Amino acid sequence: MTKLCRYRLDGLEKPGLIDSSGALRDLSGLWNDLTPECLSPQSLARLADTSIHLHPRFIL
Repeated sequence: MTKLCRYRLDGLEKPGLIDSSGALRDLSGLWNDLTPECLSPQSLARLADTSIHLHPRFIL
C-alpha cells in the first residue's frame, strides 16, 4: 500500500509518496504541490503510469 503525503526538505514543503517498503519518494518532479487536482482520476492515472522507483527515495 502507498500513501500520498507532503514533507519538508530544506524549509520547502514538497509532495511525496510513502511506498510499500515505508520509504519516502519525492514526487516534486511530477507535481509542485498536492492539490485537489492531483487527486483527479487523470492525475492519479498519470502517477500510476510512472515508475515509483525512478523518484528519489528517502529512508524514514
